[in-house]
Amino acid sequence: MQFVGAYVWIKNKKPNTKDGIIVKTLTNKNRVIWVIVSILGVMTYGKVLELLGGNLPYVDSMSTVLSIMAMLLMVYRFIEQWILWIIIDIVTIILWFIAMMKGGNDISILLMWTAYFFNAIYGMYNWIKMYKLQEA
Repeated sequence: MQFVGAYVWIKNKKPNTKDGIIVKTLTNKNRVIWVIVSILGVMTYGKVLELLGGNLPYVDSMSTVLSIMAMLLMVYRFIEQWILWIIIDIVTIILWFIAMMKGGNDISILLMWTAYFFNAIYGMYNWIKMYKLQEA
């Protein structure tokens, strides 16, 4: 996906914008479609993980499916990707916290995902700021 993302970003680079990035936002109709596709994906993959004997199949499914959705939104430069990254980070923090409560000692992973959470908040803030400047 890195190569696809780099290609799409370079192809759509605009010289008269900050950093050449055009920030976009989904229409309400597209948001509804993304939510429905995400829910269906999470439920389907969660069922597969459940059949395979996963401990937290739907939590794990949510982090995986939403990561794919967020990555696709990132490639096409939609602000809504940051909402998904924030949700993913929260879900993954909960997942690792539960693992630690069951006897795991993965504090470094928990701290890493907490840092990702704050990074996603900062990213969303910056992209909203860029979007407002672009629209002005």
